[in-house]
Amino acid sequence: MLFLQRRAGRAGAQTCLFRLARADRLDGGRPFVVTAGAGWLTEACAAAGIPVETLPFPSSRSLAGRLWGIRLWAWRLAARLRQFGWAPTIVIGNDHQESLLTRALATALGVPSGVILRSSGMTGRDFVKYGCGRHDVVFAIGEDFLGRVRAFPGGEKARPLFDGLADEDFIKAPPLSSAFPECALVLGTPHPDKGWGDLLRALDRLPAEAPVRHLRLDFTAVPSDVERAGLGLDRFDLSLCRFLGHTDDFASRLAGYDLVINASRRETFGMAALEALAAGRVLISSRTGVIERGLEEPRLLFRPADVEELASVLADLPAIWEAMPPVIDAARWRLAETFGIAGALSLFRAGVALAPRRS
Repeated sequence: MLFLQRRAGRAGAQTCLFRLARADRLDGGRPFVVTAGAGWLTEACAAAGIPVETLPFPSSRSLAGRLWGIRLWAWRLAARLRQFGWAPTIVIGNDHQESLLTRALATALGVPSGVILRSSGMTGRDFVKYGCGRHDVVFAIGEDFLGRVRAFPGGEKARPLFDGLADEDFIKAPPLSSAFPECALVLGTPHPDKGWGDLLRALDRLPAEAPVRHLRLDFTAVPSDVERAGLGLDRFDLSLCRFLGHTDDFASRLAGYDLVINASRRETFGMAALEALAAGRVLISSRTGVIERGLEEPRLLFRPADVEELASVLADLPAIWEAMPPVIDAARWRLAETFGIAGALSLFRAGVALAPRRS
């Protein structure tokens, strides 16, 4: 199987693709990954014995140029693959943005094509624009997102898939402190859908003496000045905020926190939140993605964009903190049973097996 993934830096889509490709290889498959350039993904694949090819992806602005650029790129890559003796049996794009390239390369190679849809912001217009319904097999990550995709024109054949957690995501976690933490890791980016503004507004509703009001918040991305203003950070005590930026070692970052907050308004799956649970961290989360399949503690969950409910969860947390270790242990067990990478690979292979073979 050949996977297309434009960006090679470490992020959710790339991490999940790597886990899937590595699991396929360890189970006797022969995955191959193509990216537009070098980065974390190419390094991880090389270390895992997964062949990688890098070739700049076309990016013409005009539609005609874009289509011609895609066709030329596909012919060039197909010739290079044949030169190295690679004969993929299917080409899979790792999200709708790779869909047109995926179909063009599959046509040049004379093999079926597929796409893994994973962007929560994808619309029906995007689905049609990128020709997602024209693939031989279409996967959608997460049950709610699958329902949305199946309602798009041509999306009826979409099949379920989930992003799997690997064994190393469940490594023995540092024990949680019995004392309420002094800081929390806040997942996401400054994009409004990630809920940072909701979190700040929820904290602002709490009385000054509330312990949570004095939490230091370590955000996993760095906002621009415009984004800071949009989030209302200029009205918040910035001495309590740090903006950490990207890391390729998310597991090590998680190990430094007992409390993680996921305030996202919309997720197809919510892998970062699941990784926090798998690492044994106490997680406060919106009810987005598949989080409730692992975390069943209602005192840690709130409705997306519901500032009042989030404020209530935050206010009550210190009183229940010492009861959290068994809650998180149970969540880790459920995640391992429900979203292990072996199960994801089985679902994926079952869908791929349905794609017609080209003569």
